[in-house]
Amino acid sequence: MLNLQGDTINDWLMQWIPSNARSQKGKASMSRARDPLQRVKPHFIQALRKKVLQAYCQELGVEQHKMTTDAGLAWLQSDEYFQSVRGGKAMHAGCDALFSEVGASHRVKAPTTPGGERETGATVGHYALVGSFVRHFLEVLCNLRQSGRSGIADGAYEEWRDEICRIVAYWPTGAEVHHGVRLVDFETVKAAVCEGVAEENVWVQEEEEA
Repeated sequence: MLNLQGDTINDWLMQWIPSNARSQKGKASMSRARDPLQRVKPHFIQALRKKVLQAYCQELGVEQHKMTTDAGLAWLQSDEYFQSVRGGKAMHAGCDALFSEVGASHRVKAPTTPGGERETGATVGHYALVGSFVRHFLEVLCNLRQSGRSGIADGAYEEWRDEICRIVAYWPTGAEVHHGVRLVDFETVKAAVCEGVAEENVWVQEEEEA
């Protein structure tokens, strides 16, 4: 699956497969291959969030359940939770936890020189996913948003998309590694985000002129 292209993956997800359920006539029921994955996806994301937040808070030196509202507000101020040195290191720890949980530890490179630091290669999407988990936790802690049904956040995609824009706006231009993380597709994502913003501005201007 890791080496498949988008169209091939979609074809695989849309194929019909037998399920454990039985029809009224006693025959094996059929379902799309994607259906079981869709059912477990919220729980999988919740498990990822738990691991990421544990690693993030541990790097900060505070237990997650002991973080105060005042501390949460301070981390949200000016996006300190990922822009500050401490926040960036905690984000790095969160990325490592994410990759460890999904079996992609090869993205984390051990130091190559004495006194060196580990380096983690991630896409902007990976980094934004960690950031969206952290921001959601802080905003819930500070009563700035609801936690979501059964602890699973509503609007997770929108939170992730917004986090991508924050990261692209902040990330130092030309920086190969920042706070221990190398964003392997930064320039491509930055170009796409800038193009999307430009198109949105044109649309708004046309609406105002109309």
